[in-house]
Amino acid sequence: MRPWFARLPWFLLCCLALPIFAQSPTGFNVATGVGQTVLFWDAYPSAVGYRIYWSTSPNPYPSGTIINTGSQNISYVHAGLTAGTTYYYQVCALVNPGPAESTPTSQLSAVVLSGNYFSGGNGDGHATAGNCPSNLVGTIYPIQATGLTAAALPGQVSLYWNEVSGATSYTVERSTTSGSGFTTLTSGSLNPTAVDASPVAGTTYYYRVIVNLAGGCSGVVSAEVSATPTAQNLYAGGNGDGHALIGNCPSKLMGTIYPIQATGLIAAALPGQVSLYWNEVAGATGYTVERSTTSGSGFTTLTSGSLNPT
Repeated sequence: MRPWFARLPWFLLCCLALPIFAQSPTGFNVATGVGQTVLFWDAYPSAVGYRIYWSTSPNPYPSGTIINTGSQNISYVHAGLTAGTTYYYQVCALVNPGPAESTPTSQLSAVVLSGNYFSGGNGDGHATAGNCPSNLVGTIYPIQATGLTAAALPGQVSLYWNEVSGATSYTVERSTTSGSGFTTLTSGSLNPTAVDASPVAGTTYYYRVIVNLAGGCSGVVSAEVSATPTAQNLYAGGNGDGHALIGNCPSKLMGTIYPIQATGLIAAALPGQVSLYWNEVAGATGYTVERSTTSGSGFTTLTSGSLNPT
């Protein structure tokens, strides 16, 4: 007796001879990252694995480089990639017997990023971690404080940076070593400024800022800056706007003018002369003595240039 399929019309036999895996995996997406990409797709019925075709040229299927995932995982991290390069991908499901390939997905591409970017999520492109932004739609967003500036002032270092949209607060860290050893200086404030009020004069400090976001998330650290605070009794000068110096004089960046003043001035009237003396001022390069016959006005220079406090 002939088998059952031998008794079918010829046009049905032709249909039976066609591939049965014509459907491609659905939900295919590619997320870019720092030095890597993340591929993800929906589970394929009866799949025993998946095959990824990739290339740095368009249309990687069927001649591109092949990655056999070897599992039923529906995501894959393609690491060790070159920043700034565009990578193209297509995915096929593997189904027994064979296993045979399904029809490939449509082509997707991604440009690999460089540097530090906040990604959040669990990296597979399907979910977030808590309320942290996810790279679900294929983009990892840079959440980073920029424009960080440190101004060394007598007895303190003043810091300011550009405000970051979406920040809930900022954490400022400092270290005496560039690139390591950072500890928290301030945390919790939403003002894009901070003051290190307890530095040791003559010591170089390194500072960086971390942006805190909703849901306990945080961005990557800012670029670090450094400053070396001076001793307390130095001329402050500055124009008071917090952003500039006057000549070489330290600016009163955070709006504080330090009292650099000769104290203990005494005038002793002697026959034919008046002797003056005062307390020595640390950091002084010279003293100018003025006199007048009117209190509060009309002063002219009596002596100038001497470093002796008399």
